[in-house]
Amino acid sequence: MLAISLLASVAAVGIMAPHAAQAQTGGEAATHDFNIPARTLSEALADFGRQSGMQVNVDADEIRDRASPGVSGRMSSDQALNRLLAGTGLTWRLNNGFVTLQPAPQTAQASGDTRSTVNLGSLRVEGQQSGGNGGFGRDGSVGTGGAAGGADEIFAAPRAVSVVTREEMDRTPARHAADLIAEVPGVTSAVNRLNPGLSVNIRGMQDFGRVNMMIDGMRQNFVQNGHQGRNGQMYVDPELLTAVAIERGPRSNVYGMGAIAGSVDFKTIGPEDILNGESDRIGARLRATTGLGGEGNGVNFLGSAAIAGRLTDNIELMAAYSRRDIGDYDVGTKGDDGLANFTFTGADGLETISRIKYASQLQESALIKARWTLGDGHVVQLLISTEK
Repeated sequence: MLAISLLASVAAVGIMAPHAAQAQTGGEAATHDFNIPARTLSEALADFGRQSGMQVNVDADEIRDRASPGVSGRMSSDQALNRLLAGTGLTWRLNNGFVTLQPAPQTAQASGDTRSTVNLGSLRVEGQQSGGNGGFGRDGSVGTGGAAGGADEIFAAPRAVSVVTREEMDRTPARHAADLIAEVPGVTSAVNRLNPGLSVNIRGMQDFGRVNMMIDGMRQNFVQNGHQGRNGQMYVDPELLTAVAIERGPRSNVYGMGAIAGSVDFKTIGPEDILNGESDRIGARLRATTGLGGEGNGVNFLGSAAIAGRLTDNIELMAAYSRRDIGDYDVGTKGDDGLANFTFTGADGLETISRIKYASQLQESALIKARWTLGDGHVVQLLISTEK
């Protein structure tokens, strides 16, 4: 039988053993029957040494005036020692096969904080990801404030993010795709009224792949020549969009790779924008806009038709068609800034211009989506989009 050693001071060097670790000797690995009542810590440690067959090295000053709650039952030596030291402010470690006691790490309560400490049992914390197009994707991409989420969610992102919602597009109808981002700070586009293409500029940078322009997360920068996208453009129809998500500045996610200026993602409409709730099995949407007489300024027709169906609870289909017919721009005839400023000398002398020729657009777009929801956030989607 080994007796407990009370030392005036102990200089111990070793590796701290976690409380739940198994002891390193054969006696520690086995279980023992312990019957140690609550008493002073020095007496409890003496009983522990006799009942476990282990030797405990302590500093007499460290255990003076300390009490132990005791331990009873069959268990391993390390479990019994943990219970003996509960509430004493001491912990233990193994040093060359001997158990050495030392003060436990200082806690907030020991440092003068009188707030009580509560030990909690096992807790389970659950959360729910925002559905639909709202919120942020698992890859960190920006949401679009769709039916299941509001555009205010972008303010939770610690970066420069803007979202143009469908409501904002309808409030100021876009004559050209560049009009969609006209009010976004730090973002503009080189506008050519003779070309419906879009080339986004973020904070003075564009082309050469500096801006990642996407449709539903798929890069669309059109390479017009052989200089690595020098005049990178894309074509998009505002009628078939549900939102535009813009991130200014570089990002470390999949959409920001190689795009030092930022990214722009044009989100197209989906079955959830046509169907009214999960109970609907089929739905349709018609939109049409035209100019009125001389005030129309060349807006002959802007409109779209879309139909969607839910075949099963996890299979959805949608098809949409859009047409934009915009005539030449009329500069007007009233005021000092009217016809007088639109004259030039041609081969036959002075010619007065009342319309800007070749400013008209006739654009037809089609969009087909098929979506298969697999569950647990996994979706397989087929998207076909054409522009003419």
